[in-house]
Amino acid sequence: MARARRASRRRVVAAASRLRLRDLGSEALAGLLQRPGRSALTVLGTVLGIGSFVAIVGLSETATGQIGKQFNVLDATQVTVSDTGADQASTPTLDFPADADSRTDRIHGVIAAGVWWTVRFTNAAVSSRPGAG
Repeated sequence: MARARRASRRRVVAAASRLRLRDLGSEALAGLLQRPGRSALTVLGTVLGIGSFVAIVGLSETATGQIGKQFNVLDATQVTVSDTGADQASTPTLDFPADADSRTDRIHGVIAAGVWWTVRFTNAAVSSRPGAG
């Protein structure tokens, strides 16, 4: 029983490695030079991955800043709805219904609503309705 106790107390100590820093460097260099194609593709993949990450983070931060600058929840008191199709039409169109302002007034929380148009001064005729004249 005493021998069993002594055997359990003994620690196995591994021999110190004889691999020096110089040996480690030469092994790493040999591994890189033996397969240059693999090394080049590894470097290319790493560069592309880091570049993509930086680009995505930069774009998301830019978008966050622009959205935050234009829309602040505490200052959001005005909403503008624009008809972009009317600017692209060859003749002026009225895509909003005639009672758009009264419909908007019925929405809970709306204080005032109205419809307005940009008047183009290319024609001499001016009217209260786009396309009339």
